Amino acid sequence: MIIDSYMNKVKLFGLGGLVLGLSTIALIFIAEICLGAAHLIFKSSRLEVVDKKIIYPKNPELFLKIAVFGESTAWGYGAGRSFSDIIEYELLKHSHREVYLRNFSQPGATFSMNQAEIVKTMIPFFDVFIVCAGHNEIWVPTSDHSRLEVYDYPVDPIDLNYVSGLRSRFENQVKRIYSWRDYLEGKSRLFSLGKQFKAWLKRSSPRSQSSLKPKKPPVTAEMKVIPEEEIRKIPERYSKDISEIKELVTRANKRLLICTMPSHLLWPPLFSMQNDQLTIDQRKNFSNFLASAVQLIKNNEKEAAYKKLQSAKILAPFHAQVNYLSGLLEFHKGDYQKAWTSLIKAKDEDGWPIRVLSGVNQAIRLINDPAVTVVDLETVFCRWAEQQKSMDDLFIDLQHPSFRGHVLMARMLVNFFPLGDSASLISEELESILEGQEGQIAQFRSQLGIDQKRTVEDAQMNLKWLLNLKQFSHDEEKFMDYAKKASDTIGEKVFLTQ
Repeated sequence: MIIDSYMNKVKLFGLGGLVLGLSTIALIFIAEICLGAAHLIFKSSRLEVVDKKIIYPKNPELFLKIAVFGESTAWGYGAGRSFSDIIEYELLKHSHREVYLRNFSQPGATFSMNQAEIVKTMIPFFDVFIVCAGHNEIWVPTSDHSRLEVYDYPVDPIDLNYVSGLRSRFENQVKRIYSWRDYLEGKSRLFSLGKQFKAWLKRSSPRSQSSLKPKKPPVTAEMKVIPEEEIRKIPERYSKDISEIKELVTRANKRLLICTMPSHLLWPPLFSMQNDQLTIDQRKNFSNFLASAVQLIKNNEKEAAYKKLQSAKILAPFHAQVNYLSGLLEFHKGDYQKAWTSLIKAKDEDGWPIRVLSGVNQAIRLINDPAVTVVDLETVFCRWAEQQKSMDDLFIDLQHPSFRGHVLMARMLVNFFPLGDSASLISEELESILEGQEGQIAQFRSQLGIDQKRTVEDAQMNLKWLLNLKQFSHDEEKFMDYAKKASDTIGEKVFLTQ
């Protein structure tokens, strides 16, 4: 009797569990259909899956397989789409082969100890590798610490388990073995919304909010954010990773494209370093020269200002602001060779060298290997600036390219793909977009699926970054100009009072 009663309960609960399970699956299925329909109608980026390219092609030999590596620049931060999206769009339109392009870039990622390790892991699975990284290498010396010394900024630890796990996933997919994670990231919009909600909770946490309040250093400080001895190691470490990747690419008979990193060289440094070799009188003279130069620039007396700056440079040749102001005057005078020398030195000597170090770009230029193609994007951006007398339309801040900047990057990179006549056709098409009016750029953005919602989301993200970084700078005018552009896009002027 007791046994019969127990068995009846098991049957009852088993049946209830089955009904509950099937109902849940049905609800999820209906929700996915509704979200898919909403995405087709509204084209919202929030309704996109986590990564629609997570599934490796079933017949990989039929595809031109391209992998992109880097940080926020290669990811397309604030631009709506990255150069890799533009290249993929053009290749699908003009190439005679199927294209599988996967962008492994991550905002905030370093090349050494992060993206470089992923490149080495992915060699068997792709034909062409594009490396566009270098801005974040100053984080490598601090990867074992939770905070930078001067700027209260969190540094995420390197997750090497992610790298090994990524290779395992690709190996399994080649064997047609797929995990639930592959399906969820590649197909499920509910899963994508869940990840977005989790990210929102993390951003909204008190710890996240407090970590975005920088401690402003003096105009001329005694020390940089990163010690000089650590900064000097960065190009050497970058070169070592590239050498290892070159060897693997050559052995596998694959193709590597590596870019020098462009940055907004006409953007003022955040703060400068004091020359500790100067006497008290020399420091006083230096301060007078610099203050006079700044005032003369305001009065539009550029020749007199330049002479004062040269006198200041004799006393402090590595002072970031002195080199920046000198370079700015040289640029507007049309003496571009001198200008870029001064402006690159100003970037290198910034108290927080957040833009790519010239040592990294120079290490890239010195690569001499038939398996490697070097694309000097920094020089390309400089030539564009010389023609336009400005870099402002190529960047959304001091380091991240604008959509137009990404179009320029794509135009240069596509020339080196094994596409025959298609490469020159794509290059000409992108060139006409670059030289066109804003309406033509806007039309191309629309073709790539960049809607108004995505534009506003990018502007909100960039505005937050600009306003936080502005607090760290003593030359706020440039930040406020760009913040106003972002604020106008969002339509909320109130942000500028923060």
